[in-house]
Amino acid sequence: MNKKDVNELTILDTDYVKVIPTQRNVDIRYTEKNKETSSNGTGTTIAKQEYEPVKRLTKDTYLDPVSKTVKNYRHKVKRVENETTFYRTKRELNWLILNSFEGDSNELFITLTYRKAVENHTDLNKHFRNFIRRLATQFKKNVTFDYIVVREPHLSGNWHMHVLFKYFAANSSISLPHSINEWTDLIAEKWKLGFVHVKAIEEVNQLAVYLTKHLMDIAVDENGEEIESMADSMSTTAIAKNKRLDLYPLNCKIYSYSKGIKKPPKLYMTYAECKNRYGSDYEKNWDNSFLLYNDNFALLQRQIQFTRKE
Repeated sequence: MNKKDVNELTILDTDYVKVIPTQRNVDIRYTEKNKETSSNGTGTTIAKQEYEPVKRLTKDTYLDPVSKTVKNYRHKVKRVENETTFYRTKRELNWLILNSFEGDSNELFITLTYRKAVENHTDLNKHFRNFIRRLATQFKKNVTFDYIVVREPHLSGNWHMHVLFKYFAANSSISLPHSINEWTDLIAEKWKLGFVHVKAIEEVNQLAVYLTKHLMDIAVDENGEEIESMADSMSTTAIAKNKRLDLYPLNCKIYSYSKGIKKPPKLYMTYAECKNRYGSDYEKNWDNSFLLYNDNFALLQRQIQFTRKE
């Protein structure tokens, strides 16, 4: 899929838009549907067509609606072969973070690394569950935790996990760590498997962009070697584009979250209704119009983000 910036698309007040309101931002997505043809950016004009949907027969076969014959699916063996799904994963993760974290005093950003290489990515889930269980036991289950866990593979074959983490004490008499250093010591003790890095969550928008960007890109030093330390890679400007995407096994769940983390709603309304609902309390953060295309497909879209006024 290719992307090309275009002149700003006009959205009429009567046009319907997709709206995703989070605790911090409102994302607005408009797709132009009233054009019969669109240029794909290479001088070729592609006519938009309506297709009869493919009918799935088994996990391996489907009925082709054009030829009316049974065909076999080409099963993907690498995550990089399905970039469209991966971009959707990034988008959904970004919305989840912005809807769940505010930079409050009970929120932490934790990186969990491994001293010894993890050969099977499914072990990460067991290790994280055990870590949370040990934390809960420390506070005799009088402290609860909500979290988003993002799993990232290294070029070396090892893994690390980023955790957006918030805690809630049952009452004010419960003794909790008072500083980042104290939280770091406690989390290192309960993690047991390698180095940890802990910091307060402050700029949630920046953190969400960083995490979703690094699902695909890898931070490297001046010699092209991967930087595995979260503290160092936050400030690096050397980025190997799209290198990490190829490292994810096809069946690996890239992120997961606890029951207390809620997805934002996806709403559909006219552009006039959207401006009326969010115009006074929010200000425009960015506004992009672009063309998505390949050899057989072209789509014009405008994306706008409003940020809540302080």
